[in-house]
Amino acid sequence: IGKKQVSGVTTIIDQNLGWKYPALLGWTKKQLRQGIDPDASMKEAGTVGTLVHAMIEAKFSGKEVDMQFFSPSQQGLARVAYSAFLLWWNEQHYEVVGAELQIVHKTLRFGGTIDLLCASRRGKRKILTMIDFKSSSAIYLDHRIQASAYQQLVLHKFEKMPEIIVLHLNKETGAPTPHPFPNLTKEWEVFKLCLRLHKIHSLIK
Repeated sequence: IGKKQVSGVTTIIDQNLGWKYPALLGWTKKQLRQGIDPDASMKEAGTVGTLVHAMIEAKFSGKEVDMQFFSPSQQGLARVAYSAFLLWWNEQHYEVVGAELQIVHKTLRFGGTIDLLCASRRGKRKILTMIDFKSSSAIYLDHRIQASAYQQLVLHKFEKMPEIIVLHLNKETGAPTPHPFPNLTKEWEVFKLCLRLHKIHSLIK
């Protein structure tokens, strides 16, 4: 906003939502007991997710993805997840509004990147649908909170409340599982509390 950079949705949630950490701590202990470096495991999953997003964005932008910085294993998992996306997408009838769409909420002063925003006709009405891709092992509560914030960003920019689909792309089986969330009111309340904490923290740290 102007010359000031505002915080993103993921940063705000990660730094202020403590609910996720007991489960994360349990997962970390399990990884260590199995002799696996949890930091390396998380980095690997994040890298695969980044590549999947880049491949989907490339489909709609016409750009090519530079694979040279990704290992054969990362490329293989990403291709499986991308095939899951194609399996789902080829059955849809959406018009693409934007992929990897960056939006800033100028009133509440936070930003985020929308994976895919689409439009469709339902009678005489034009419906916006926001699709958030996840290649993690499951869909978690913080994903819903994240989606609620993205939903508000779309509303702020387009003045139309979008429908929400969190699309799980299984990077092991290639199966797509759409999770529609018709009501994220409570999740949005949680995000606003996280945002308030984030702003207070920036004043007193």
